[in-house]
Amino acid sequence: MNGDHRVATVAVVGRDVDLWLTAAVISRALGASGVSVEAVELPGRLRPSDIAATLPPLEALHAKLGLGEAEVLLETGSAFSFGQNFATGSGRPPPFFHAWGSYGRPVDDIEFFHLWRQARRQGLTLPLQGFCLTAVAAQNGRMLVPDQATYACGRTDYGYHLHTAPYVALLKSVARAQGVTLHQAQDVDVERGGEDPSIAALRLDGSRRVPADLFVDASGAEAVLLGGALGVPLDSWRHCLAARRVLCARAPAFTSIPPFAEIRIGPHGWTALHPTRAATGIIHAADIGSDEDTAASAAAAAGIELADIASRTVAPGMRAPWQGNCIGV
Repeated sequence: MNGDHRVATVAVVGRDVDLWLTAAVISRALGASGVSVEAVELPGRLRPSDIAATLPPLEALHAKLGLGEAEVLLETGSAFSFGQNFATGSGRPPPFFHAWGSYGRPVDDIEFFHLWRQARRQGLTLPLQGFCLTAVAAQNGRMLVPDQATYACGRTDYGYHLHTAPYVALLKSVARAQGVTLHQAQDVDVERGGEDPSIAALRLDGSRRVPADLFVDASGAEAVLLGGALGVPLDSWRHCLAARRVLCARAPAFTSIPPFAEIRIGPHGWTALHPTRAATGIIHAADIGSDEDTAASAAAAAGIELADIASRTVAPGMRAPWQGNCIGV
């Protein structure tokens, strides 16, 4: 793509959260300069059990999109999360709370962790998370709003456990209100620009044509544009990761909702419990083969009745994120 070529139209291809968050962000960032956004929506693959565990920066991104925190939580029936509690069951290694906040504050420009290590050698028994205000609040079931008073004890922050289906609907409404044009399609192919390796247009279901200057592949692991149409190979990470199947399920909500996720480590993988006000989302990653074995392993690790169970094989890896005028997210 010529370096002085002005981008007037961006086409985003994908489904669910990836599509609508990308389309909304590009429209909000570039719409004022006259850039139009075309969203090509493939059939959704959301399940009733899908819950997204987010990191703290999402709140700032929502603010850029004009989404208030109360609106997001109300519309999605979601909950706050201060971090992740890692539990091994065997006690080795000991449990650890990974908080969305800092552990202590530097003293005389020395990072707190080094001071804690020195204190441990001199007999201190208090674990590292005991010096993290976010972790202490979470483990005591308390809500903590970051402000100047909490900052005196170190940075505090939080993420969310979001119900994915209503969250997608909310993002879609924001993007449409910003002027994003919707095209629904079952199948997408590309039209090349002669000898130019870049994409000239998308062909939807073999007939409809959507031209653009820049194309964004937001179709996740499927990589409809980068992997399918453009043939960018996958750099496999299989040798680094043992999990071969991932199961998603839904369990009843906790009577008292903990403000954190719990990650339970087991002999065949790990199980994550993401509590919300309406239900508890379960994600189970395992190195065993069949759907039945994976479901049994997940139920045993969660210790509660599971519903809406769905599992899939995983092929971990990454493609080169930029090819011609196509970018992957």
